[in-house]
Amino acid sequence: RWGTREGYLYPALKRSSLRLVTNARATRLVFDGERVAGVEYRQGERTRVARASRETILCAGTIQSPQLLELSGIGDAALLTRHGIAVRRDLPAVGENLRDHLQARMMVEMKGLASLNTILPSPLAKARMGLRWLLLKDGLMSVPGATAHAYAITEAGRTQPDIKLQLHHLSSPDERNPKKVVLDDCPGFSVGVVHQQPSSRGSIHLRSADPFEQPEIRANYLTHDDDIRAFIRGLRLARRVTLQEAFAPHYVRELRPGPAVEGDADFEGYIRSTIFGSYHPVGTCRMGADAQSVVDPRLRVRGVAGLRVADASILPTIPASNTNAAAILAGEKCAD
Repeated sequence: RWGTREGYLYPALKRSSLRLVTNARATRLVFDGERVAGVEYRQGERTRVARASRETILCAGTIQSPQLLELSGIGDAALLTRHGIAVRRDLPAVGENLRDHLQARMMVEMKGLASLNTILPSPLAKARMGLRWLLLKDGLMSVPGATAHAYAITEAGRTQPDIKLQLHHLSSPDERNPKKVVLDDCPGFSVGVVHQQPSSRGSIHLRSADPFEQPEIRANYLTHDDDIRAFIRGLRLARRVTLQEAFAPHYVRELRPGPAVEGDADFEGYIRSTIFGSYHPVGTCRMGADAQSVVDPRLRVRGVAGLRVADASILPTIPASNTNAAAILAGEKCAD
């Protein structure tokens, strides 16, 4: 897939009508009476204002779009008052309805094939991998991090797949370590299990009126029993897949959660101790036709003139797949 920077921004920079300001942080919306008139932002030590002749489009993402709305007085009146922010529009739904795709991993030791476990620790193997891509345009550097995907219905009565399985060319006892890459010391692969329609919902709200203080994120992961049950079904399916005959020439053993994990309680313990997000947060500026939504079906913020939101925060439900295309579609429709 192609990034929005390459597909949209770079071509548009050739236009005289576009000015790109970098190393800047939006701090709040500015108003002319009841209408949004632009955006205040900090660049270095200076506070500047970009003014809008027609409309302001907020595209700060699922985390910071609701933060900017609240900093500007648009949100739950009680919350804003608590932080000393003058209320311009009481919209309690701002910052609510947070959803994300979580991922559990089944990891397998393998044989007879190279994996990133053995390539990344070796400068020589990394050089060979890079040279192969440079000369032949193939090998592990020519593919994404997950090269095979399968969607599955794991519960009777469903009409839409509830689980996605995806193949990764590595295994790790601590794959989300924030400081270093941690890999198993044997060749391995992982099968990621992603629940497509999680029922758990969280929120994102201000900690204070300081625009440089990160907002409080309450993810509330796995607070709904349906989500746990879906992941247990998904891991059982991943185990059945890795034990298929097609894997047999390369299969050594299941590293995690391991063959000793069989009961639902054991699977739940493994899931809760290893689960992580897929970087797909959505929903905190929910679009809808009801008065409780943040934006209407044309992405206009309810009760606020001259302001629209166009990013993944407007998605009222989470797509049953990656959120990249849906977020781009929000921008396309806003442009229309």
